[in-house]
Amino acid sequence: MKWINILFVAIFLMIASPFNTLAEDIDENKVEQEKCYSEQELSHMHKAMRVHIDYYYELLINKYRPELMEDWKESVRDRDAILKKIKELSKEGADLTSLQPTEQWKTKHEEYQESFLEAIKNRDNEKIKTILPLFLQLQQMWNDSQRESLQRINDNN
Repeated sequence: MKWINILFVAIFLMIASPFNTLAEDIDENKVEQEKCYSEQELSHMHKAMRVHIDYYYELLINKYRPELMEDWKESVRDRDAILKKIKELSKEGADLTSLQPTEQWKTKHEEYQESFLEAIKNRDNEKIKTILPLFLQLQQMWNDSQRESLQRINDNN
């Protein structure tokens, strides 16, 4: 009787084992599909959020620093043209490693974001007025840096 139970368990494990492996393969495929989907979704969300964020800044600039509006819009148009050029070069397979923002830029960006978040949370109008021109300068700095890097990439090709 003991041998029958052992035989039964062994047969069950042999039969169930391929299904377990199949289930693992299905789960891995599902995870891979979800990963691809989420990357596509992330790209779409990033593009959609950019529109919202740009509008948010326009509203804030209009309210707190209307004298900066034309410079801001020009800077955003410039940024969009640079991003379009980067996308074109990426499709061509160009080496875009030089387009990474500098550590100085990253540090300033993080600092400004933290200050801005604090100002928005506290509804500190004076601090918001102070930070908005800094964001404009930061965007212009990024534009200049990227334009120079793109020029070097074009010169090397």
